[in-house]
Amino acid sequence: MADLKSLIEQSPDFLAEAPALPHSSNPSRPALQLTLVRRLMKVMCGKDAELLRHGLRTAGYAWALGQAIGLPSAQLLHVYYAAVLHDVGKLALPENILRKDVL
Repeated sequence: MADLKSLIEQSPDFLAEAPALPHSSNPSRPALQLTLVRRLMKVMCGKDAELLRHGLRTAGYAWALGQAIGLPSAQLLHVYYAAVLHDVGKLALPENILRKDVL
């Protein structure tokens, strides 16, 4: 079974196209979070674009619900990130399990 590290290593364009970390020796936590989320999204798209599209749709609904209940901006952003990445574990599943036909 592939792990996340090997999936990242197998994606040569992934690191080249991912946003650069801030040029500070101590980048801010939000900058690191955004970089991580974007990189994971690229890996998801590389393995299964529908997986990423599903995450983005889910994130849109989560954002709208969060706004409706009055979450502050910082919490909305965390809800959005969580929704986009909620299926990230599927990256480690073998294709024969991920694409299993449902009876």
